[in-house]
Order: sequence, then structure tokens, then C-alpha cells
Amino acid sequence: MVGVLILTDKAKERGGKDIYDGKKNFGVNKIIAQMDDDHEYCSPRTMDNYEHVIFSITSYYDILNLAKAVSPDKKCKLHVGGPGVNNIRSLVPIIDTAWFGRSDSREINGILAGQEFEALWRKEKDPNFEGPYCVKATSRAGLGYEGEVETSVGCRQKCKFCHYSFWNKYVCDNEESYKSGYTHYEDFFQAVDWSRGRVITALDGMTEKTRKLVAKPLPYQLIKEKLLESNSIPVREKNLTAKIYSIIGFPWEEEDEIDKCDITRALKELDGQLKQPILFYFHLSHFVPMQKTPLWNVRFNFANYWKKARETPLLYGTDTIKLYTGTSTTSPASAAVETFIQRADNGDYKSLKIFASKKWGRLSTTERVRFLKQNFMAKFVEQEHEKIANIKTPYKYSASSDG
Repeated sequence: MVGVLILTDKAKERGGKDIYDGKKNFGVNKIIAQMDDDHEYCSPRTMDNYEHVIFSITSYYDILNLAKAVSPDKKCKLHVGGPGVNNIRSLVPIIDTAWFGRSDSREINGILAGQEFEALWRKEKDPNFEGPYCVKATSRAGLGYEGEVETSVGCRQKCKFCHYSFWNKYVCDNEESYKSGYTHYEDFFQAVDWSRGRVITALDGMTEKTRKLVAKPLPYQLIKEKLLESNSIPVREKNLTAKIYSIIGFPWEEEDEIDKCDITRALKELDGQLKQPILFYFHLSHFVPMQKTPLWNVRFNFANYWKKARETPLLYGTDTIKLYTGTSTTSPASAAVETFIQRADNGDYKSLKIFASKKWGRLSTTERVRFLKQNFMAKFVEQEHEKIANIKTPYKYSASSDG
């Protein structure tokens, strides 16, 4: 019997749904379906009733939650995998294996049986995480989860900030068109189809200069043209809606970067020319220099765009057109903790416990930033050495890297 670890006393939670059954859990459910052994759900209190326990790491939230809940003195073997598994150095004291990349071909049974794979770190063989590893790619046959159609993995764009793009080999069920995982409404900004009524897209840079620097060259003039294309469909009674993901806080950006937004500028210049009622809202994420990307080594930008977004929620507004900063902007403290995890060394588990503590959760963003700068500034300046140079990824991500 294999235990499937469920955490309830969490350091950080995503999206408001704080119960396991309230989430889709596609990845771990796929692994469970591939296991030859039966499974039961367990908690940190009961996990030692099992020889083997599995846990899916989706993001750095799960890393913090594991650090809070799991003791290094546990007796079971804890096996982790998922899209949030890359630099595992801060977790080495509490995990026993880590799988890098996709696991779509029943590899879980070999992991539990003690087999070796080039995508698998096993603590008893490599306690200091020094050996060579290779990210496992999927195939077209590996696409999909029960109950959900998955059309692609990875992305051919290769934006310089994107860990997902450089970590995963691009595999698509139809190579002739861009696909974005599951969402049928998501596309590059230049390919947005307004007739859908609701679109999801990405800007990933407030200005044309930034977009060029991160290899997402979306010209300002094309933004204007794409906005004008909304006039080509019949005028709707309901708003067109556009959710726009964007990264903000690259190291060269200034504190007033939100004020430079090209969409705001375009809407002002097109005043009176757009016929459709349109509601735009951003989903702003503070830049994190991710390992295995071309920007892995750059300094972290501590500017507080989270505060700016809340102080100026409406960037542009008329009776029919509104552009909001959105409610999901990442705080600099949260992005800095994720940066710390990306740049963690062996021995950083104790620091991870600080960020997972209740005391940390009670601090304000300003207090957290002050603590991080005072105690861990070496993690936030320009870096000289990669933390996971021993992991080989599908793409060469910079001329000077080991990838």
C-alpha cells in the first residue's frame, strides 16, 4: 500500500480552495492510475504507516508546505515529482527521491521498486545531489490526463524568463498550430480572436523594449492593430473580456513600470475608435529568475509593483472600455522567497523553515523584504554559478550556461 500525502496545515495556499477534493490534481491522479500498488491518502501524522509515500509539487507553495509539515525524522520514503521539482537542494533533508520532468509511462512502479532512471534523484545513491540528471520529456502518446484533454507540453516561443518553456521539450498533438496546454481560449496576443468573446493572452512586458529583451518581440503598433480588430465583429451587448498575463519586475525595469503600459497608451491613442465594450484585466506576476533559463543569473528586482497595482487599480477607463491591474499581482516578498528556493544551496532547509513558519506569515511585505535583504542578499544579486548545472534540459538556454 502506497501513501498519497495530503497537506492541510499549509504555509501558503493558491487560489482560495483549501481542500484536496476542491482541486483537479490531474498529475498525481495520473500517477496513482499508473501504480501497480494500491494507495491510501495520508497526512504528515500518519505517513509513517507506509513504506512509500508520494507527493506532487506543483509550485514553490508546495515546497514551503512540505517544509512546514514533514519532519526530517520521518521513517517512510517520500517520493516527489511534478512541475515544481527542479532545484531540490532545500528539500534534500526531507525527501528521498525526486523526478525531473514528465512521468507518463508508469515509471512510478520502477521508482518504488528501487530502479534507476536518468531523470530520478535518489538520496541513498547521491545524498548531496551531485550526480548528472536529465529532464524526462513526454511524447504525443503521453499527453493527457483522465478527465482532461491536454493538447501540448512546453512552448516553442522560448521567452527568456520561462522555466516551463526551457525545462520541457515542446510536444504538441498538432504541430501546425500553437496550443497552450488545456485552455482553448489562450493564445499569443498577435493571434487573439475577438469573436470568442473571452480571450486569455499574455503581454510579458509593459513596453516594447522589455519584450524585445525577453525574446517576445510584440511591437507597439501591432498591439494597436489588434485592438482595432475588435471592430470587425458585430457589436456585443456584453463586454468582450481579455485576461492578460504579464511579467513585471525584470532587473532593468523601474518602479513606475506599470505606468508605461503599452495597452494603456494604445487605448488612449485609440480613444473613440473602438466600438466594442471591452474589459481588460491583468494577471501580473513579479519576475523570478528561474534556473535553467537565459535569465537564471540576473539580480532580483525588489520594486513593489504589488503595492502600485492596488493603489492604481484602474489604468484606463471610459464608459465602455476599462483596463484594470487585476487582483493577482505578486508581492516582491513572495517572489523573493521563490527566488531563494530557485537559488538554494545544500543546507538551506533551515531557512526554508523560516519562510514556512506562522511568524513569517504574520509579517508585512515590508518586514519580509527587510529580513530577506539583511540576511540573504547574496541570493538576490547577480549570480555566478548555477545551482542545478547537473541537470540537463532539452534546450541550450544561454551561450555561457552548462545546459
